Amino acid sequence: MQILLRELRSLAIGASLACHAIAQNDECIGAIGVTAGLNGPFTNVGATTSNPAWPCGAATNDVWFVYVAPASGTLIAETCGTPTNFDTVIELFDGAAGCGALVSLGCDHNSCGMLSRITHTVSVGVTYFLRVGGHATFGFGTGTFSLSIIGPDNVVATNTDLGAGCIRKHTSFYEYFGIFGTSATIDLAGTAMTLVPNGLGGYLVTNVGSLLPVGSFATPMQLPLLDDSEVTRPFTVGSFPGSTGLTICSNGFVSLAAGNGTGYSPMAHGMLVAAQTGFYSWHDFNPQIPNSGKVLYEESSIATVITWDGVWDYGGTSTADANTVQFQFYSSGVVTMAWGAMSGLGNDHLVGYSPGGPSTNPGTIDLSSVLASTFQLEANDVVPLTLFGLTRPILQTPWNLHTANVPTNGTIGVDVFGLSDPGIDDLSFLGAPTCGLRASLDVMNAWLVAGSSHAYSLAIPNHTALLGLQVYTTNAVLQNPPQNAYGAITSNGVVGLIGNL
Repeated sequence: MQILLRELRSLAIGASLACHAIAQNDECIGAIGVTAGLNGPFTNVGATTSNPAWPCGAATNDVWFVYVAPASGTLIAETCGTPTNFDTVIELFDGAAGCGALVSLGCDHNSCGMLSRITHTVSVGVTYFLRVGGHATFGFGTGTFSLSIIGPDNVVATNTDLGAGCIRKHTSFYEYFGIFGTSATIDLAGTAMTLVPNGLGGYLVTNVGSLLPVGSFATPMQLPLLDDSEVTRPFTVGSFPGSTGLTICSNGFVSLAAGNGTGYSPMAHGMLVAAQTGFYSWHDFNPQIPNSGKVLYEESSIATVITWDGVWDYGGTSTADANTVQFQFYSSGVVTMAWGAMSGLGNDHLVGYSPGGPSTNPGTIDLSSVLASTFQLEANDVVPLTLFGLTRPILQTPWNLHTANVPTNGTIGVDVFGLSDPGIDDLSFLGAPTCGLRASLDVMNAWLVAGSSHAYSLAIPNHTALLGLQVYTTNAVLQNPPQNAYGAITSNGVVGLIGNL
């Protein structure tokens, strides 16, 4: 019996000590000191709920921390971006008068999802208390967490991209008209553009051409298109390079073969990964509506023309919803896209061209402005030399950088570090159009090209005088044979702000 009592007593003592260990900072008087950086991991498992009552979040199971400001300025205390596995609430107190006279300075619940952040001005030498609790509404009120502290004497290291690398070439183009586009509504009514084969597998895009009267080449026929449908018309007397016929979707696009679907929501990604080469004035049209205009088809040995002849927007109720769009496919390989009256109603529009298969995204362009001159589409996409930071420039650590898309004809590369940004985005005066220079030539290191990527780094010394200093870096790669008169391409720049966090 005595042995059993001793074992029970030992178990009770052990359990008591375990609970004490879990909740050692259960009250303000036992607060754990925290400093700049990531503190923890901690737990609130087994903690009680302290006074005063929480002013936000109805938190429970709180634990306490103490912070002494090393300087005056802004304090950020957060569980955001930390390895925390429950719904946190955080409160900051002025603790200058001790735990018995706390003054609440702020309380936060869910600034970043289920995690929390406090931002407040602090004064040098003053003691502040933080308590972290759990919000148990959804059953996530306890667990483990870390507490990130960014104090007034801290500088958060950052990387920021500058400019763009070269050389960038695209096989596709588009303008997106909608909430994320260059214009909320299509502004191409009364205009036209023509794609002329350039003999190299791409096109020269110009603003020539016009909307032709229906029947200009042959007697038109009405295509049997319903809402969100397509029809394929094999050529009989007509022709077009690389195609035996045309597939016409009621939603405003024509493909050189079937396979691009009948979607009614214009999406750049959908166009850029489409299986077949397509020409687009993509919108939710519905030729099935009574009284709507129809999609008309005419074919001759010279040209095949498809016209949305006053076709209404989906859900249209009157001629105010009518739209006229025309595609002219010439046997020479020339394509003209032309627009008559456009309603400006209905869903978004996407106007463009993309060859079959995946293409890189050139981004939306303002066709009304670009077509004031001409632009070129290439046979193949070319991605630019691209630089990015793998790590941030933090004191006493290496700043690791990575260069991607190094061309196969590259011979020698150069890493550049500088203390200023020349701000040059076009080196045409040196024979390198679209290439830039976004770091002064203070330090340069050469390397032999040995693959499609390149890694390099800069050791950041542990000198506080460097805090807040900006360091600029970029790359150049010499080529043989060259892609420009200068003989080299450049990457974007990256500016690193040196910090201690």
